[in-house]
Amino acid sequence: MVEFLASEANLRAARQAVAAQVARSYFTLVEARAQAALSEEVDDTFGKIARQVGNRADVGIAPPNDKLLAISNLE
Repeated sequence: MVEFLASEANLRAARQAVAAQVARSYFTLVEARAQAALSEEVDDTFGKIARQVGNRADVGIAPPNDKLLAISNLE
C-alpha cells in the first residue's frame, strides 16, 4: 500500500512538472513572438529614418555623415 501511495505521489509530481514546463514553454513562445514583432517594427523604423535622412543629405539639408550613420544604424 505504501508503494502505491508513493507511486501516486510520483505521478502527481510528474504531472505538475509537465504542466509547469508546458506553461513555461507557452510563455516563452509568446515572448519570442512579441520580440520578433518588435524587431520588425524597429527594422521598419530604421529603414524609414535612413530614407528620410538620406533624402535630406542628398539635397544638402543634412550632412553626409548623418546619411552614413542612418545607414549604419539600419544595418
